Amino acid sequence: LRKAESSRCRMIPDLRPFQIDVVNRVRERMAAGKRRVILQAATGAGKTTCAAHIVRCAVGLEKSVLFLAHRRRLIDQISARLFEFEVDHGVLMRGHRYEKACLVQVGSKDTIVSRCIDNQWYGLPPADLIILDEGRHALSPEYQNLIRHYPQARLILLDATPVQPDGAGLAPFADAIECAAPTSELIRAGYLVPVQCYAPGRTSNRRRQGKITKGIAGDLVEAWKQHAQDMPTVVFASKVAHSRDAVERFLAAGIPAAHVDADTPDDVRDRVFDDVEAGRIQVICNVGILGEGVDIPCLGCCVLWCNVSSRV
Repeated sequence: LRKAESSRCRMIPDLRPFQIDVVNRVRERMAAGKRRVILQAATGAGKTTCAAHIVRCAVGLEKSVLFLAHRRRLIDQISARLFEFEVDHGVLMRGHRYEKACLVQVGSKDTIVSRCIDNQWYGLPPADLIILDEGRHALSPEYQNLIRHYPQARLILLDATPVQPDGAGLAPFADAIECAAPTSELIRAGYLVPVQCYAPGRTSNRRRQGKITKGIAGDLVEAWKQHAQDMPTVVFASKVAHSRDAVERFLAAGIPAAHVDADTPDDVRDRVFDDVEAGRIQVICNVGILGEGVDIPCLGCCVLWCNVSSRV
């Protein structure tokens, strides 16, 4: 049981004006009969905060809520945010004890499918409202298999980029979308910081017979020192070997760095994240771990040390 205890030193967060606006519009859509609504907001705009507010209001109406995500880190973040909003909740995920008493359950999609549907160890948690983080995954076979067990539940899909891999939208599965203020407006209002992008010129790439060939452009560590010295940094690599090589390069330059991937044990991964937030590690290199929904506010630099298509 994740019990949120009241504290005189802690207050429930207030939503920002643009968050209040998009939440109200989602409510209006549902009041008008739309049952599956996308809440779209830019990265960093606080989609989980909006959702936690909605969950708190639903609990006040004695409605049951199931908050779904597909990665452990996302589950932990959702749980932490519900704590901030003083919402008692259970967690359905490996390593946690399932508590049925709470109106709100935060669930790992894989755990629920395995324990409640495939093996039927216990029944599905009730849900008047389902909130799905990274909502574009709703059309995956696993999520479809899960959602079909809740024909009467209303559904809110949270996403910054609510499109399928081929670029198509989520209709007709979702029947409405409400968008928060765009990134440019949030930057002008001071809610998000402006972004500076640096990329190597064509002359930095390897050349052979007048054509650009595959290879690393520029020097990873020197570029970091030039543009992001002392900034907590995340490095994205396409292969584990490349990520580990990046760590070795940083360590050789005396810069604390660590690597995580899908095979990194949960406790080790959590310790690395804690070390980054505490300033003990300056660079975290990863493959497929920090790509969706991960909230590490201290990060100040992102390095794409991998192939990037012309469409990005």
